[in-house]
Amino acid sequence: MTKKKQFVILAIFVVLAIISCVSALVVVLTASNQASTSKVNVDYTASDVYVKIKANYYIGSNTVAMVNGDSTEVVLSPINHNGSLNQPNAKTTSALMDVDSGGKVVFEYIFENLSGTVPAKISQMTNADGTPYVPTDTYNNVNVKYVGTSKVMGASAYGGKDTISDIALLPLSTKYIYVIVSVKDLMHDVQYKGSFGWMLSRADLVDNTTENVSGGTIISGTDDADVVNKDEMDKINLVLDCENEKPNYYPQKANKCFTGWYTKDESGNDIEVEWPALITSSTKIYPKYETETPGLSYTYTGNGYAIVGGYNGSTADIFVPDIHNDGTHGNAKITSIAGHAFDGNTTIVDLVIPNTITSIGDYAFANCTNLKSLYIPKSVTSIGSALLHYAAKLESVVVEDGNPVYDSRNNCNAIIEASINKLKFGCQNTIVPNGIKIIGVYAFYGMSNLQEINLPESLTVFDTACLQQTGLTSIKLPSKLTTIGQEAFYLSNISEFYIPALVSSIGNRALCTKHISSIVIDSKNTYYDSRNNCNAVIETASNTLIEGSNNTIIPNTVISIGYRAFNYCSDLISLNIPISVTSIADQIFMGCLSLTSLTVDKNNPKFDSRNNCNAVIETDNNKFTVGIATSTIPEGVKIIGSGAFYGVTELTSIVLPSTLETIETNAFYQTSLRSITIPSRVREVQNSIVAYCNQLANIMVDAGNTVYDSRDNCNAIIETATNTLVVGCKTSTIPNTITAIGDYAFYVSAITNITIPDSVKTIGRCSFTFSHLETVTIPDSVTSLGYYAFSSSNYLTTVVIGNGVTIIGAYAFNACYKLNSITFRNSNNWKVYSNTTYADGINAGVSSSDTFYNSTLFKSIYVNKWWKRG
Repeated sequence: MTKKKQFVILAIFVVLAIISCVSALVVVLTASNQASTSKVNVDYTASDVYVKIKANYYIGSNTVAMVNGDSTEVVLSPINHNGSLNQPNAKTTSALMDVDSGGKVVFEYIFENLSGTVPAKISQMTNADGTPYVPTDTYNNVNVKYVGTSKVMGASAYGGKDTISDIALLPLSTKYIYVIVSVKDLMHDVQYKGSFGWMLSRADLVDNTTENVSGGTIISGTDDADVVNKDEMDKINLVLDCENEKPNYYPQKANKCFTGWYTKDESGNDIEVEWPALITSSTKIYPKYETETPGLSYTYTGNGYAIVGGYNGSTADIFVPDIHNDGTHGNAKITSIAGHAFDGNTTIVDLVIPNTITSIGDYAFANCTNLKSLYIPKSVTSIGSALLHYAAKLESVVVEDGNPVYDSRNNCNAIIEASINKLKFGCQNTIVPNGIKIIGVYAFYGMSNLQEINLPESLTVFDTACLQQTGLTSIKLPSKLTTIGQEAFYLSNISEFYIPALVSSIGNRALCTKHISSIVIDSKNTYYDSRNNCNAVIETASNTLIEGSNNTIIPNTVISIGYRAFNYCSDLISLNIPISVTSIADQIFMGCLSLTSLTVDKNNPKFDSRNNCNAVIETDNNKFTVGIATSTIPEGVKIIGSGAFYGVTELTSIVLPSTLETIETNAFYQTSLRSITIPSRVREVQNSIVAYCNQLANIMVDAGNTVYDSRDNCNAIIETATNTLVVGCKTSTIPNTITAIGDYAFYVSAITNITIPDSVKTIGRCSFTFSHLETVTIPDSVTSLGYYAFSSSNYLTTVVIGNGVTIIGAYAFNACYKLNSITFRNSNNWKVYSNTTYADGINAGVSSSDTFYNSTLFKSIYVNKWWKRG
């Protein structure tokens, strides 16, 4: 044998010997004679107290010998395994080790009948360079946790890096033992190779157990100089949340917000504890609080919980406390954020929601246009509709790990309803994860800063208005898509759509975008087509054009044109209605700013465009059906149809023919009319004919009209027989002969102030919805306010409700963002009801002095309730 070969063999033997020694160091428990430098003396008077320690440990290839071949369970005796536990009067009953397929060894020590003094020492964990060692679980193993019942204290640990020595057993009260595991579990003077995790945990002691504590870590719960008493400590459970690596419970204080755990430096300054953190025998931990943000409002519910009801403060960073005390009902948890609670607030930037909140209502953060981040704790299991409408600056949406209903998987910056893989709400930085099947209702509504989005092939449904008014300029629809909901991409910036073959449902105005120029349907689609390269969506079975574009040419096989089919085709210049079309729905040209030519084929049997009127007239009954900005209304027309000029914003003037008899709902909605005169033959004026006509300043009724008048130059239309004001405008006044303000009278009106005379007895539904009113005084003569009466009046700040009012309809002050004062001249005996049967009402608790609280009740707490007095 050559010297070279001899050297190689010798080297192999040396390596094997080293491996064997290292293995022995890893798996063998060795006794140590280290002296305790800090002791915690614990005297147990009960004889049956026992502690159960469970440790999870990953073994390497050098420790496989412990498994004894292929066996998956090995019974060990730590006392006989090259070492002593050195525990007085401790009986080791068993030590079991299981090996799973991943190489994880789980072993368990049970110590029974502990008595006398149990010595325990705590040592700081350090790295090789002497710096504090903070363990991390590379293997995603379970860290230390409470594993037992009332007589069990448990901990688990994981293996990894450095040599660590001891633990400390730290009793804090007669009810609980708190344990800091920084080394190995009650195995005093025994050394392991490998590091073990730590945490704070809690275990119950048996009755009549006493303990005497000297030294060791004292975990303090203090607020300034106030020490948390034993009853409050009973609520503190410092258990490490393994997902988030921090305690998941904390002490709660009424009207204060917990902001984190703190310790002190040598100078006494607060230092925030960042988890995972190193806890030693000299560490004291304090909870820190901030006083709740001023301007929050609450109400007390029948089940004893407080509810967040609104905010009228000026602070950008909002701290919502977890416990409130209103001075009447005592301390109570805040368990929900009511619908519309923060709706329309432009101050809020960041919002901290406590983990006592379980539900968040509809529109809770809608129109919070400066909100940048939202954190949903794992306690929240119910989230309402339209949560983030128009929160365009929102950058971060996170659901806490462990939430049983929602998640933010893969750091997607969205709220996902986990059970059905629905992306419920997102923000401008959302990344849609693989596996998502549904983009939910209003998911990105009004997110104008959302510029692009990539969609996984798993997606099958775009729900209603899910991407409405976003900043998207292009989109690739996945091949498995089956449903595009109503207004899904409404008023986004997308210019081209390719509709996949499996799409079987397209809702109204789903593809109605600002610059839509191209629509192509996959040739294999059996539900829709874009025949003859028409740049439109045609429902194949019914031959109905349901979505048009700026470049649409209507094929002469189309029978019907659907509701709002060409809305916001702002570059559409001309359109011809072919001979085949026999049905045209309402409001089809809203926002078609460039449309100047509208003609009907001369052989069409149903419609005509007589006298070059640039309009569509229903021939048989002389009904003016569809108009544009260049339309004229010929003599002979008797009816102006519903929504005939709806959204034709370029229309500034119109002459109504003397033959006119009926003006239907929304006839001139959102036009730029300055004045209008109602001819003498008109016998019917329906609701909202000039709604959203913000330039309209002059309304006159011909003096010869026997049904309507505009007495006292009131700039309104009054139904003469009933003295009801039915149509108003921004310059209207209400004559003192008027007894009723009719339904929708000032609906979407630019009126800024109004005096309601004492002659008025009723105010109808939606009468001032979307008005520009700033203050309103309801006189004592009025007995009822209708459903949605002042809803969405975004300028309204102050309301006085007269003594005679006994009925207020649901949503009367819904979404009045600036409303902060409602004064009741009679605040007695108000109750709220679910409907107009007025059964099973609950006390509303309105006040004659707390006007903001009254506003909160109407805007958020009881926004959908009917109010009745007496």
